[in-house]
Amino acid sequence: LPFNFDNNHWCMIIVDLMDKVMHLFDPLQSEMYYKRLEKICGDYLSRVIPDYENSFSFDRRVELTQTDGHNCGTMVVLCAMMTIKSITIPAINHDTLQSLRFTLFTQCVRAIHPSSHFS
Repeated sequence: LPFNFDNNHWCMIIVDLMDKVMHLFDPLQSEMYYKRLEKICGDYLSRVIPDYENSFSFDRRVELTQTDGHNCGTMVVLCAMMTIKSITIPAINHDTLQSLRFTLFTQCVRAIHPSSHFS
């Protein structure tokens, strides 16, 4: 579940129902955003799961850290891919993030407009 805070920053929660784990990811690795994500999880769990206390654990995904001011969304997608596919991503730098950002954009355009010749 992607979350946009203050129309400025993307974070994510991945809910693993089988293992009862809430994977939290903030690209900035900020305690403030992690606390906000934990509150969202608590509010959600209290509504959908009776007596949820201690039934789910929280896992902060700290493998990736954003070092610029504009790739949080790309890093959220990258972390989701890592978590869902259980893969380790090699070292990430500015160039690889820009390449991934363009690739994701291209895939979105192709999905929305399959007959276009966007490349």
